[in-house]
Amino acid sequence: MSFKPIVRVFLFGNAVHDWLMPLLNNNQTTYTFNSGLVFARNEAAIENAHDYSGFSIVQSLCVPHNTLLIVLPQNKNYADFQPNAADSIFILDVWTFLNNESMEMAKMYRQKYPYTDLRIVMVKADRKTLSTDISDVQSALDNAVFEYKQEGFSVTLIQNNDISNLFFWQNRIYKDMLLRDFKEKLQSNKYSMKLNFDLHFGVLIEMLKDDMLQPESLEKYTRYDESVGISKINGIADVAAKSFFEDSSPFVDELYCVFKAFTEGIRIWDENRVFSNLLELLAHHFREYMIQALPDVNKNQLDEIAYHKFMFNTKFNAVFTKYCNVFFNETAKNITKSYIDNLLVKMEGLG
Repeated sequence: MSFKPIVRVFLFGNAVHDWLMPLLNNNQTTYTFNSGLVFARNEAAIENAHDYSGFSIVQSLCVPHNTLLIVLPQNKNYADFQPNAADSIFILDVWTFLNNESMEMAKMYRQKYPYTDLRIVMVKADRKTLSTDISDVQSALDNAVFEYKQEGFSVTLIQNNDISNLFFWQNRIYKDMLLRDFKEKLQSNKYSMKLNFDLHFGVLIEMLKDDMLQPESLEKYTRYDESVGISKINGIADVAAKSFFEDSSPFVDELYCVFKAFTEGIRIWDENRVFSNLLELLAHHFREYMIQALPDVNKNQLDEIAYHKFMFNTKFNAVFTKYCNVFFNETAKNITKSYIDNLLVKMEGLG
């Protein structure tokens, strides 16, 4: 992937301050409900530390790598910290009874951020329970879990202070986040292809018209030399294809930029090989196209006078220039678009 995975988990609910924060901080510091906190394994996990000005940064070995646990200050609106599709929202509630406030909070966040992973986390209350109350407590817990699940919420139960499974220590959350991010980028690229590909390729062609596709630039492929003849005439397409698609030509450089623009964030392949395959495909079609489009020449070796006569009679240079432009404006565009579209379709199968 071309991006660094950072998982952000937004923490809400009455068990955040009462239960989770002491575990993360090893009971070293007491925080008020008005504190904005970011828990991280180390400060290196926070790429843009200035974005968290006004928050207390707390380092904790209980936090997985590349993960930020964010506690927003109560009664304050931090618009810059709206959860996105790569984030999670955990509502931590002390069980055993259903907390209507947590239920309403969960419904509110689900409606506000329907694309975000949201789950209810119920933790054991720190109080003594009479043995005669055990069945009632279990019944209340079962009812609370049932009510949450009836509303379509994912529920996690924690009956001790082991929080390793809460944040999926075995990298499951990284995998889920990466897959979700990958799918979003893939759909964005597909949408962008429909809207913007013709424009991007059109800009590329306009740049080539000022350089590589100028008649003066193309004449170097049709000049006479001592080795001309049937082999040279028929070999023009091969020589031009090598220059256009195999060497570091202006077309290759600009096409690579177009290719990257529509595969951003999903390039999990050998990029050089996949792009080289596109160039080979274009070169093959160029040769086939030009052999059919260019004027035919007899099989006899041509001397210089006969060569120039042939070029004049057939207007070979003008035809060559015309069909080079036609190929890049139409055929190359269609081949490239189809090639990228097929890549995106194949990537969809990975989800």
